[in-house]
Amino acid sequence: MKPWFERELAEADILKFPEPKEKVIQMPNVASYPDFITGIQDLQAKQKDGTISQESYDKLYTDLIHRFMRKEDVENPWFMESPQGIMSLTKQIQNLPPDTDPAILDKINDYIQLAQDKQEDPEANIYTRISRKVKDIEDQDMQKYYKIVSKFMIGNGLSGKQIDAIVNAINNNSCVSLDELRRSQNSLENILFMYKDSVETQKYYNDLLMYQPASRIGPGEILFATHSKELVKGQKGDLTVMATSQEIEVKGGMFAGRFKDDDILPAAGYTNKAQQFEKKYRGIVRAVPSGIGYAALIQGMQANKKQANSIYKDFQLILKDLFPNNQYQKQIVQAVKSGDVKKAQNLHGMANLSAYFGAKAGGMGILFINVKGGTATTSYAENLEQLLQAFDLKVDTAYPITQVPLNPFPKIGVTAKK
Repeated sequence: MKPWFERELAEADILKFPEPKEKVIQMPNVASYPDFITGIQDLQAKQKDGTISQESYDKLYTDLIHRFMRKEDVENPWFMESPQGIMSLTKQIQNLPPDTDPAILDKINDYIQLAQDKQEDPEANIYTRISRKVKDIEDQDMQKYYKIVSKFMIGNGLSGKQIDAIVNAINNNSCVSLDELRRSQNSLENILFMYKDSVETQKYYNDLLMYQPASRIGPGEILFATHSKELVKGQKGDLTVMATSQEIEVKGGMFAGRFKDDDILPAAGYTNKAQQFEKKYRGIVRAVPSGIGYAALIQGMQANKKQANSIYKDFQLILKDLFPNNQYQKQIVQAVKSGDVKKAQNLHGMANLSAYFGAKAGGMGILFINVKGGTATTSYAENLEQLLQAFDLKVDTAYPITQVPLNPFPKIGVTAKK
């Protein structure tokens, strides 16, 4: 008699594991390639016969670049050890297929040139080669920032041809189009030379766009100042147009801040009048540490009819000192008289912006840069009318009566219209 487990095995259904529908493809191992050229040839062959997708090719190609072109290999690549090494590399290049990516050939050519330079100057490396070219650009801002510009060029993998083209464009003052920069709505690809030339040039410009070495330096200031001979890092504004001394303030695309600087000051008697107002109407018009806002001002007038006219007149005197000779004065006063808090607050923001533009001798432009997603976009305005056409504004709580120096100038949100 057979044991029970033998009977169960004999009587049981045999379950087969599912067989794979397609052959499992083993992805190339970048670490297995003996040199850069071999890796490129193998990846291109696999991409061409469909073994790997374009997406996989792009990733593996990047990994290959990182392996063979990283900094420690830049100093002494295998082909720099002797003239025979250079000749060997040259022969391998001749064996590459005709459809080899030109960017790869440019990269290889850069390393051959570096090898030749290193034979003449043992201290030569990629950084010294590039930084010398960049430092030779006759521009006061580039002289200050040439080191960081050179590092961004190398770090983002620009080829020698791309670097030479950008350096030549800066020298010819054609790298930044000031006309395109001043358009109400635009993007970096229309403003900067060779922005769309390759992924590497886009990364280079985007990285330099966001380089902000100090807290009061906005996005794009260093990029535009170093790449244009028409623009310099300004003393007051962020950038200054050399030919006209026009200031250009640079702000983030989703900007929310105060439009206030040393050129915008209330009249000398403003602070004293504000102090006296708070004292005179204490218990009638509610004041907080930040000051008196439009809601409290209107509520006080509506709650105390006897004092309403006096409050109204004193407020008018204070407003004249806050925004002297401002076109929005009468409209603000009328909004307060009619009890419209929101309208009064928005008009206060308009008066602030009008004073801000008007205080700039020789005119001023505001450049907003939005770096969220894809190609950075820009918006530009040189006066209040242009600002209102191109942007949506949101005025935070305004304090027309206050002893805090910044509080009469509310935060104003500015967003480019879609």
